[in-house]
Amino acid sequence: VMHIDGTLDVRFDESVQPAFGDRWALIEGTRQEGFFRNVITPDPPAGLIYRVETNSNETFIVLTCPGDLNADFRTDYLDIALFMVRFGVDDLVVDFDGDGDLDFYDVATFLAWFTQGCDA
Repeated sequence: VMHIDGTLDVRFDESVQPAFGDRWALIEGTRQEGFFRNVITPDPPAGLIYRVETNSNETFIVLTCPGDLNADFRTDYLDIALFMVRFGVDDLVVDFDGDGDLDFYDVATFLAWFTQGCDA
């Protein structure tokens, strides 16, 4: 089992021109648990966001729209459900205003992002 923790600092070669829908595998092929507590990325293209996701055997980064919480390149009820679960268990991954707690402002930010959709 690989335990994921700490800081992930993402840097791209100068030749990389990230675009909506890009996906990069970071760690593959072994059972993984945990998540990176801090993620540092280059500035994304306007209107997009980098998301780091970890499942049981892969950690990857995607470039998607801000309201796409499950990194499937669209906004739908699955993103709402994921937000509600993470908010309900005080998971700071949905602390969208970065103030260290979960409150109305994080809900409002998510709803604004969600209603914008993924029109890239």
